[in-house]
Amino acid sequence: MPGKRFAIIASAGGSAFLSAHEALSHHSFRVITDRICGVEAGCDERGIPRTRIVAADNRVFSGGVAQDLKEHGPFDAVFLLFSRLVTEPLISGLPLVNLHPALLPAYPGIGALKLALEGGARFFGATAHRVSAGVDDGPIIAQVCQVLAPGMTLPDLAKASFLHKMYLLLVCVDLIENDALTFTRAGAVVAAGRPFSAQANPALSNPAYLEHVRRIEAQEGVRFTRIGA
Repeated sequence: MPGKRFAIIASAGGSAFLSAHEALSHHSFRVITDRICGVEAGCDERGIPRTRIVAADNRVFSGGVAQDLKEHGPFDAVFLLFSRLVTEPLISGLPLVNLHPALLPAYPGIGALKLALEGGARFFGATAHRVSAGVDDGPIIAQVCQVLAPGMTLPDLAKASFLHKMYLLLVCVDLIENDALTFTRAGAVVAAGRPFSAQANPALSNPAYLEHVRRIEAQEGVRFTRIGA
């Protein structure tokens, strides 16, 4: 299978991407940050090309990112692991996917896991969605969830959320590899008939990716997948 090309926009440690990358070395990546952050060191260790675009204004930053990706593209998808709002020309000009650490549309915005915990939610999870001009309201591509068990704390949720986002990144790549995710100017369409489970919709179809998730689950002492997830 020919390798795909992806870009990541991140501003923190990037653990979900760096962990997923261990299973995705057959594809190429470019990482863009807006500040000094942990993902930069992770990219340098792995030889992943990266650049930093520093701009306080969201529109200026988005324009700089769009120009960089135009110069180094094309890309099959661009993933946001990023809490900052982006604007045009980035939104409609590229296949931009946000990995949001909560279930949408219930918990958009910053601090969504804390809101879910304080609101008495019985499940929590993460959402991959096409980026729109609004806040976390673009078309949903995939979601994962697990039970929010009694006694779980915000650090517990955050640890699981890292796995959720890693899983969703792998799902999106899995879909693209199988020509099962189509981007339109402002939307995203997942092909019918994709596998799903009680924890993930759609679920991973690549057994190597699922095995990678379970290896990281064992390493982190967190489990949300089940058979077929």
